[in-house]
Amino acid sequence: MSEYQYYEFRTINRQLTAAQRTAVDKLSSHGDTTATSFSVEYSWGDFKHDPDEVLANYFDIFFYIANWGSVELKFCYPKELIDLRALEPYCIDEEELAIETKTIGDHIILSFASHAEGDGAWIEGEGMLDDLVGLYTQISQGDRRIFYLAWLGAAERAYEYSDYLDEEMLEPPVPPMLGTLAPALSAFVELFGIDQDLIATAAQGSAQAEAAAGIDVTQALAALSKEESIDFLQRFLDGEAHVDVKLKQRLGLLPTAEEYGPTGTRTLGELLAARDEIKRVRTAAAAAQKAAKQRTEMAALAAQGDKPWQEVETLIAEKKTAAYSDAAKLLRKLSELAEEQGQSKQFQQRLEAIRTKYSRRPALIAELRKL
Repeated sequence: MSEYQYYEFRTINRQLTAAQRTAVDKLSSHGDTTATSFSVEYSWGDFKHDPDEVLANYFDIFFYIANWGSVELKFCYPKELIDLRALEPYCIDEEELAIETKTIGDHIILSFASHAEGDGAWIEGEGMLDDLVGLYTQISQGDRRIFYLAWLGAAERAYEYSDYLDEEMLEPPVPPMLGTLAPALSAFVELFGIDQDLIATAAQGSAQAEAAAGIDVTQALAALSKEESIDFLQRFLDGEAHVDVKLKQRLGLLPTAEEYGPTGTRTLGELLAARDEIKRVRTAAAAAQKAAKQRTEMAALAAQGDKPWQEVETLIAEKKTAAYSDAAKLLRKLSELAEEQGQSKQFQQRLEAIRTKYSRRPALIAELRKL
């Protein structure tokens, strides 16, 4: 099977300038360039440029996927928009899932990458970024759930597969609303294969709503100088990127590193143990439900007396492959009932009688051999 790699870059709420588009067109002879994106796929060969440099120079989001298991998702912001101190507790360098930050010029690149071994199955990268684009704005607005979720997945894999993380390691600051994931976050969780039970465990220590900022927005706006107010309005009118976020930062409406604290309160070992308990309870409940259903079915079958055996004969008389299969399924249930009632010997005698009676029907005998 041939290799497959897909690269996509995209802008957010802006278009490439004419000069940028000309430069982007030259990145690959068989790439697809639009006013807001560039994408290219390879069955053989590779992209010849550094994706981080391309991202910093022209775009806001980068997505990469390969059929051998590699996945990368990167976001590029002006440096003044991102508080790196607040993100440090979440960063972890694990091959299965890494969270990293990088500064290029006046930009910061936030990177999520997984290089887990894939099965080489055919994939289609086109369209996958659509479900993830919403993360860009969420991050710029101070939403740290993506970082906690990525840490959760990376820490679990590092502990269980690489065994280099201590189970006494404390979790990073827990953002609110982990139990309520928007579609873009759900798509991120699915893309990077983060354990849903582990997320449910972590969400138990997460506030159900954003904490109130404690700031009167009207008063904060009124406190801006006339010059500053006009400056922000002019930048809004000019369509400057991220000016809404910059205004919220200026007014103190976005969370800071100090508000979250350096770490959470639970250890990695506690999170994993609680996750395992969730799985155990669910498995036990499913087993109990299955057993109850089995008991109900067996009781109903027993109440029919000899009727199911007559039905077996009726099905065999149809002389059709599908009917033989249905007869075998019914006999399998009768076998389970006989075992439950301690009458397995009697069942085997009746089954052997059927085999003897219809020994010249190979299709039926083949089905009976499966019992």
